[in-house]
Amino acid sequence: MAKDGAIYRIEIDGQGRAQYRTINNASPCGICGSGVIDLVAELYRKGFIDQRGKFTEGTALRTVNGEKTFVVAETDGQVIGINEREIENFLRSKAAMFTSLYVLTQSLGIGFKDIERFYIAGALGSGVKLKNAQLLGMLPRLSEDRFQPVGNSSIKGAEMLLLDASLINEVEHIHSIITYREMNTDNEFMREFPSARFIPHTDPERLE
Repeated sequence: MAKDGAIYRIEIDGQGRAQYRTINNASPCGICGSGVIDLVAELYRKGFIDQRGKFTEGTALRTVNGEKTFVVAETDGQVIGINEREIENFLRSKAAMFTSLYVLTQSLGIGFKDIERFYIAGALGSGVKLKNAQLLGMLPRLSEDRFQPVGNSSIKGAEMLLLDASLINEVEHIHSIITYREMNTDNEFMREFPSARFIPHTDPERLE
């Protein structure tokens, strides 16, 4: 869980400056996952990075630790921002997430439009702005009501089971019908992954 001071919401104003909010309004100490998604989406939306995640000419940058950086905040001598290497790492992560979703649904012979509800677990799921995740190609371009954040689903599930032991039968049933696919060695995943490293994707129809 992100700590006090983590930047969780970012917008870039008309002057190209980052406006942000931190957890519990504490002094900024870093950027959490939802903040990174906001930041990269805003950089792309404002034209400060291209589809590859590279800074465009004219973007106001500072050199921090030898790397050109878009600065979000500066406090107590600490510069908080993002550089191209960090953007590239983020795009690799978002590509892996989307490609896993795409390959898994395709293997079942269905498309995203066939799925009634997407449950987004974890703290990130509760804090992410859906429109920004969709802009970047992290999640399918479906209506907002198709997505439901559920928080820490593993803890909630454990609590439910402790309170009602009969649910073990349902757990065993769900376990028996789960589709499992090892993406690390999956040829289709390897073919699809490079295209998803771009913003939002080299083939936007994949997002529908």
